[in-house]
Amino acid sequence: MAGSWFRYDLLQSRTDVYMEDQLVLYDHLKLEPDRDMLGLGYMEGFTHLGSLIAIQEGIDAGFVERIHRLLEPFSGVKIGLSMLMVPGLSLRVLAQRTQDVETIFDLCRAFLRGNRWGTKTAFLRKY
Repeated sequence: MAGSWFRYDLLQSRTDVYMEDQLVLYDHLKLEPDRDMLGLGYMEGFTHLGSLIAIQEGIDAGFVERIHRLLEPFSGVKIGLSMLMVPGLSLRVLAQRTQDVETIFDLCRAFLRGNRWGTKTAFLRKY
């Protein structure tokens, strides 16, 4: 998988979220295809990765548990879902296809928008 499957040499993404001048979320993702990305902590044999972060009042342990139950039926993917130290969640998906990541994110966004904001989901895919 190393190098030949990916059209980049390095992907490095850093997300810092501050609330009232205090760092509440730090996420640093670094992928180098020339390294062994099959192992634990990397892509684990998957070719697609997606990350979603939502911060909003009302996203608590019960809300995150409902999303967890919503995602249980998915197979063939690896899903990591965590509650943040502030009202919010972080979701990371490993999959073999873009469509699998998009389906999971669409479901989560629809749940978030419908249950937290009372609005319909928005199409976010950019080409």
